[in-house]
Amino acid sequence: MWICICSDGAVKVNLGSASAGGILKDQNGEWIIGFNCRIGICFVFEAELWGILDGVTLAQGSLHDRILIQIDNMKVIRDIKESFLKDSNSALI
Repeated sequence: MWICICSDGAVKVNLGSASAGGILKDQNGEWIIGFNCRIGICFVFEAELWGILDGVTLAQGSLHDRILIQIDNMKVIRDIKESFLKDSNSALI
């Protein structure tokens, strides 16, 4: 069974304050749970990764055996893919 994590991170530029959130859906697209968190001061890249981490942490307690992650940041996607090929520059990855 699949679980889908739809996640996004955001940074308020003038303050540098970041947050991340998203939802978990089942394989039929039905809402399971929503989540959000205030991260503090960081870059958008890091906020996106925190959103993924929080979603995966929530999904770990479920009975699903596969996770699909949906995000809209191509740099995060590229860096996650590249991290499998070499050492990552981010502790979150």
